[in-house]
Amino acid sequence: MSLFPKWFKPLRTVLPVCLLATAALSTLSPTQASATAPTGYTLYYADEFNDAAVNENDWMYRDAGPYSQGYNRKENVRESGGSLHIDFKHEQINGTWYNTCGGIISKKLFGYGYYETKAKLFNATTGLHSSFWSMGLSNHIAADNVTGLTAEIAAGNLPYYNQATEIDGFEHNSGTNGYDTGTITYVPGYSSPRQSVSTTPDAWHVYGYEWTPTAIKFYLDGTLVNSINTTTIPQPFAPANFWLTALGYSGVSDYSKLPGESEFDYFRYYAKSYPNANLLGNPQMEYTVKDTSKGYTDQDTPNWIETYDKDASFMTTTDTHTGTRALKHAKSSDYLVTTKQNLNGIANGTYQLSAWVKSSGGQSQSMMRVLNYGGPEMNLTIPATSTWTQVTLNDIPVTNGQATIAFTSNATSTQWMLVDDVNFSEVSATTVYEAETLPVTVSTGDSQANYADAPASGGSFNNLSGNAVGDYVQYTLNVPQTGTYTVYVGNRKAANKGIYQLAVNGTNLGSTVDQYAAASGYAESNLGTVTISAAGNQTFRFTVTGKNASASTYNLAYDYITLVKN
Repeated sequence: MSLFPKWFKPLRTVLPVCLLATAALSTLSPTQASATAPTGYTLYYADEFNDAAVNENDWMYRDAGPYSQGYNRKENVRESGGSLHIDFKHEQINGTWYNTCGGIISKKLFGYGYYETKAKLFNATTGLHSSFWSMGLSNHIAADNVTGLTAEIAAGNLPYYNQATEIDGFEHNSGTNGYDTGTITYVPGYSSPRQSVSTTPDAWHVYGYEWTPTAIKFYLDGTLVNSINTTTIPQPFAPANFWLTALGYSGVSDYSKLPGESEFDYFRYYAKSYPNANLLGNPQMEYTVKDTSKGYTDQDTPNWIETYDKDASFMTTTDTHTGTRALKHAKSSDYLVTTKQNLNGIANGTYQLSAWVKSSGGQSQSMMRVLNYGGPEMNLTIPATSTWTQVTLNDIPVTNGQATIAFTSNATSTQWMLVDDVNFSEVSATTVYEAETLPVTVSTGDSQANYADAPASGGSFNNLSGNAVGDYVQYTLNVPQTGTYTVYVGNRKAANKGIYQLAVNGTNLGSTVDQYAAASGYAESNLGTVTISAAGNQTFRFTVTGKNASASTYNLAYDYITLVKN
């Protein structure tokens, strides 16, 4: 898949980015819908489908059958008239009649960002399932679905197993005036919310979905129609392939309506900066393969690519930094192995890579590496250590919207390396943590609740119902970058609020703060600086130390916590 800006060629003609929307939309008829990406996004990749044929450098085909209740055919996918057409036919193949269809799947993976297509979907009779969606590819899919997948895995371009969350921008069954949006998860233990949307599918509409670290939002013609809050309904994250497909799903009620087609005017992917968000799939090595019946084992490495001596890279449960699994490099004979992820569509900026490691030492090569980010390889040698130790590469200047994160071992049969809790994220000078979204615990016998309030920075605040001195509310903040930070606290002040002392990871920070005020409102306190020596979860505990003589209770309330990197 072509990468913007270096290789981006909208309309198959090089145009300035600022002219892309104008050039594309100027050819549309008045009846065709249009929309724009949400604020803050930059176009990273587009296929306007204006060629004479599908660009096979960017896309693979669904070309196998019989599959489901139809037959996928490369011949049913074509570009003409400025659109991608997926034909729906009833035809004879090797002496048997099939409902035939098809689709395309991106060769590259994309994570957080905004995805958009304009489509006019077949709806004249039942029998066709048209979809606009993201899902990682796994080895078993090659046998019945995707041509070229085996070669991409063998070349080290895609993981052996890469299914985590499927995001469905739309799933439409022909013969109906609506479609479904939502997610499906392939890692046990996660929910998969779905929602139906009414529309006129056989008219042109713009469909989009926005995938962020805190939400997945679905749009129709620029209007939000569904949203999944991933802070309350977690969805496992891993960059995924993108799909445009149309599959036979059930009996056709009226064959006189065939052949038909679903038509796509373009596909566009927009990138955005997500400071402090970990952009790696399965960074804590905890995902387990759901499809064990298809030959996968607990030692497989979901969402990670293995090259060279692949059997020297596997998951282990015998020694971990956190959780139940870690990545291990080891083998009964000498070996060379790399475990990596290729990231595309990430914002340009300064990044940090960190990981927790253990190592026997003595390897010819034992490295954490960053490649393909727009500069020469950056790496560090993982030291010999019998205890879990964090290693970090700082100041990684991504300039081309991509990066490869890799761990490489060149070792003998007696040498090994363990990796866990990897983090690759953009460094942000300022991070705001909304109190109402954070994991929270309170002292025994007390309670906490969130309250909507329009003036609050996130539209609500968190309140501790305290009873006495010593009561506390504790928040967990995931701070992905080590360093020294200035801590600002957004206080919800009122007549029923007490006085508190903040402690970060058990050490008091700053002086006490009185949240009492005769009239309710908000005020920010600067509580000084704290040094975070290990990236990851940090505890911020606010303990009641007393109350103003005019205060009615020992309650405490918080709008946000802001960390500013010094």
